[in-house]
Amino acid sequence: MTSKDHLSRMALLAAGDVAYCWDLVSDEISWVGDVSSLFTSDGEPEVSDGEAFIARINEEDLAARLKLLDIPESEGGRYECEYRLRQDDAAFAWVHERGQVESDDNGQPLSVAGVMRIVTERKQKERMLSHQTNYDELTGHLNKSRLRDALHNALNYGKRFQVPNAYLLVGLNGLADVHHDLGRDAVDALILGAGQIIERALRSIDTIGRVDTDRFGAVLSNCDEAGLNGLLARLVDSFSRERVYYGDRSLSFSAAIGAVQFPEDVHTATEIMGRAETALMESRAQGVNKASIYRPSEEERYKLRNKILVAQQIEEALRDDMVCFAFQPIVSSSSRKPAYYETLIRIKDSGGELVPAATFIPVAERFGLIRDLDRWGLGAAIKMLEDDPQLRLSINLSALTVTDFSWFRALRNHLRGNETLAKRLMLEITETVAMEDLDVTAHFVASVRQLGCKVALDDFGSGHTSFRQLRSLTVDVVKIDGIFVQDLDKVPESISFVRKLVSISDEIGFETVAEGVEREETAGLLAEQGVHFLQGWHFGKPKLTLDD
Repeated sequence: MTSKDHLSRMALLAAGDVAYCWDLVSDEISWVGDVSSLFTSDGEPEVSDGEAFIARINEEDLAARLKLLDIPESEGGRYECEYRLRQDDAAFAWVHERGQVESDDNGQPLSVAGVMRIVTERKQKERMLSHQTNYDELTGHLNKSRLRDALHNALNYGKRFQVPNAYLLVGLNGLADVHHDLGRDAVDALILGAGQIIERALRSIDTIGRVDTDRFGAVLSNCDEAGLNGLLARLVDSFSRERVYYGDRSLSFSAAIGAVQFPEDVHTATEIMGRAETALMESRAQGVNKASIYRPSEEERYKLRNKILVAQQIEEALRDDMVCFAFQPIVSSSSRKPAYYETLIRIKDSGGELVPAATFIPVAERFGLIRDLDRWGLGAAIKMLEDDPQLRLSINLSALTVTDFSWFRALRNHLRGNETLAKRLMLEITETVAMEDLDVTAHFVASVRQLGCKVALDDFGSGHTSFRQLRSLTVDVVKIDGIFVQDLDKVPESISFVRKLVSISDEIGFETVAEGVEREETAGLLAEQGVHFLQGWHFGKPKLTLDD
């Protein structure tokens, strides 16, 4: 009969694992399994004691690995970690280790038993994926999402310490013509050349990123107006003089540069990027290789003053508990009974009157206050779901919240150990938000669904999301924009759009909601097409109570 020890060895070999036991008193280590594969040794590796083992661990990982020996007995002494081991050819291999520390009555560690597995290939793939997630593949500079993060951090730092910063946007003209005449490689050569020009002009404290096919962005730290003007002059001169050689052709640059200083009166990274885009358009109107700094007009200053007053009103509402929900039912297309309610955040002025959503929501988004409103909405929705086990709600999320890890952490804390509540909460993100950074949105959707919540894609059809991209988001619900619903019986293209979406929903497994339903005829037609749920004034306007 096969011994247990032999079976254990066979199991370890089959799994590609190596087990060891380290007697911390005698410092001796015994191994089980194919140890030579762990250290790439032709013979038995000379790793028979703790000193030799520690010498194999990468210096950067050593402190964290040794700290595991101090795991308290209350945690069972169990640990799991990954670190690098030096092999016989001097290269390092990543290993994943699970183990347990045995200690005496005084908490002193006596021995360690663990199982190791080489995971170098996985770590390399993770590193490559991380690089692709953060950096542009062609230039190696930050991508748009990561540059926006850098801009957001610079904005917060500038506000806190009153440091002048700037953001510039460089747009390349005529790439389509170059592609038509010379091909993709010539375009890539121009893009790489432009990135090098910008990088040479920047300081070590500045940050560059590629924000679109033909656009670069740069965050300039501690940069006053004089410094910005000097940088713009150097860039204009470089783009005017320098050439890129492609084969026997000398290619010149046609660029436009827009810049904006902050913090001044801006409150979000998105707003800074938008102002830089406006300045870029002004530069293009002036000719080739020109630069402009954003300057608000008198009309814009007047509008800004009004928006600041609304922003103060939002802050007062949050402070004085004058924020509330308006509820609109989403009904089943078959039973016409409410399946759940969409919550719409509303604020009241000092007199208790509702402020129109069209007045305060854009201001909240511009000034970054939408984060605070979304946090309020999460807390209020959770409280209602806890109080009423039969209730189902959806809450709307802004673009800022989708990338706000602190909001996600709050969601996770609220739902910890409460899967039943999570199943009754749906999070709605608009198609525009989803398309702003599809990779970031997909990660957010996956993380939220892992917590047990559902995710809805709102206003589908209003943007440019393709049905192929829709498949990659794996949302639970897709809400058809009202533009396809209101005149459904009069516009054949709208019927065709709805049918195709319903067909894909049946294939992939998400549910559909038609927004903006105002007539019974429209409701009946949508039900005939297979739409699952209906929403609109025909079934109820948003109101401040859930009472029928």
